Amino acid sequence: MAFSAPFSAPQMDWETNDSILAFGKFKQKCELMFKSILKDAEGEEQVSYILLWVGEQGLDIYNSWTFEDVKDQKDPAKILDRFMEHLEPRTNHRIHRYTLQSMRQDPGESIDNFIAKIKNIAAKCKFNGNEESEDRLLDQLIWGTNDPEVQKSLIGRDEKLTLNTAIDIARSYEATKRQMNSLSNPNKGNPQRIDSITRKKLNADNKNHNNIIQCRNCGKTHKLPHKGNCPAHGTTCRNCGKLNHWQLVCKSPKSQHRSKSPCRKNKKAINSLEKQNENDPYADIPTIGTIEINSVESHNNTTSEEIFTTLRVNRKNNGDINLKCKVDTGAQSNVLPIHLFRVLYPELINAEGMPRD
Repeated sequence: MAFSAPFSAPQMDWETNDSILAFGKFKQKCELMFKSILKDAEGEEQVSYILLWVGEQGLDIYNSWTFEDVKDQKDPAKILDRFMEHLEPRTNHRIHRYTLQSMRQDPGESIDNFIAKIKNIAAKCKFNGNEESEDRLLDQLIWGTNDPEVQKSLIGRDEKLTLNTAIDIARSYEATKRQMNSLSNPNKGNPQRIDSITRKKLNADNKNHNNIIQCRNCGKTHKLPHKGNCPAHGTTCRNCGKLNHWQLVCKSPKSQHRSKSPCRKNKKAINSLEKQNENDPYADIPTIGTIEINSVESHNNTTSEEIFTTLRVNRKNNGDINLKCKVDTGAQSNVLPIHLFRVLYPELINAEGMPRD
């Protein structure tokens, strides 16, 4: 008789290391077949099916038997029990007991899987009744669990603790631990979705931050785009003659004609002075563009860490004046104190003592 899916004929695996367990499953499958699609088969016919399914090795074992009662040859239950009796002497229950005692719950293994595993081994240990079997399983659950909290809780229980109660306690700890891990790692459930939201927020923050830059064309800080915001846009560099940047930030080599300028000792010359752009957002702050110094005065004291130079400042209505300045080689620009500005340009000071707009 052929079987269609999802049914398939039972087969006995004689190559396995645990033939008792293999035959137990084979026997169970045979009984299920006789209760379902082969429920109309009689006793002798059922025996024929068993001998077909048991394979060559099983058939050889059957042929080696003798039966005192001929009726036993036609009883499928007797045949299955005879096979089990044939296999049992080949197993050692003490080996199974040793295996049971050495079993431990694997990392990530659920408590239900661990219980099922030790129950299968305990069934082959030949314990004296169900009470001893459950007591041994309870001990193995306590010593074999990989959760110290479960172990601590079960050890602290009294003698009335049963196997089923211990399993429920272990399941409760397992569920609580799983929930705590879920709460402490909220992004773990949907990493792709959360990563997308996080990336979008970061991009939005970066967009707002990058809207204001340190400009490479004028050296100042302003918003993008350059056109309409950069004061150097549309102006000509005094160093290279190109458009849209200032000499202060020019990356071209310094013009050679300036190196030919005479450098007299203790004489200072202002080589260039950039005019403030009328559209400069910093136009209300008095500044002196770029000043190049060809020479500085030195002192005989070699230990001095300060360098000074004297600038000749041309005042439109009050004549020229010498202004001694300390050179800061690490700064791109220098700040003129308000009190000096008042002395140099009193005509530009308002009634409140501040520079006029």
